[in-house]
Amino acid sequence: MKSAVIALSCLCGAAVAAAQTDPPQPLKPGNGVSAPVLLSEVKPSYPPGALTAGLSGAIMLEAVVEPDGTVGDVRVLKPLEPSLDGAAIAALKRWRFKPGTRDGKPARVAVEVEMTFTLRTDGPALDSSEVFKPGPGIKMPAAIKEVKPSYTDAARAAGVQGAVTVECVVLPDGRVGDTRVTRKLDPELDLQAIRAMRQWRFTPGERNGQPVPVQVFVEMTFSLK
Repeated sequence: MKSAVIALSCLCGAAVAAAQTDPPQPLKPGNGVSAPVLLSEVKPSYPPGALTAGLSGAIMLEAVVEPDGTVGDVRVLKPLEPSLDGAAIAALKRWRFKPGTRDGKPARVAVEVEMTFTLRTDGPALDSSEVFKPGPGIKMPAAIKEVKPSYTDAARAAGVQGAVTVECVVLPDGRVGDTRVTRKLDPELDLQAIRAMRQWRFTPGERNGQPVPVQVFVEMTFSLK
């Protein structure tokens, strides 16, 4: 009787160990592994701060599609900005798939997903054919109102210093249109630089005496001194 109790205890221990076993590593499509098929997707929401700052671009993510078609682990392969990265992950977690298979059975399969955040901005886009760049015959815009970017508490505590280069389109009415960061420093400070840039005002650039949209670079410096 005593030996039977001991055997039962061992079996229970084995069952607990099995339950705690990590799930199998996700597979990649190919070599007998079929890719999951998207059934429903959820568009990411635009975080208010990123919307106000006019941030846009693409985020590349990797997601593990579980055997039941839900999304498990998600990681960012190509980030854009922390709040946008988080919004993309939250949306992807709600996607549903027909699961991938191996040997005809549902399996954990990893897939790559690109999510794009696009804003409609006033005026033409950077690098478009409608925008003029510095060169002969182009009178450059001149800043008449500058707004200094704010330091975030986290960046100040971390001692982050340096410069952020912002590229933007100065519209014919002197406002700032499409904007992007071309030299990054810190995600939070990059966002502050864009927020500040969109509040600048200029005397517009000109071509043949007429106001035209002109693409310019502005460097914003963050210093703790």
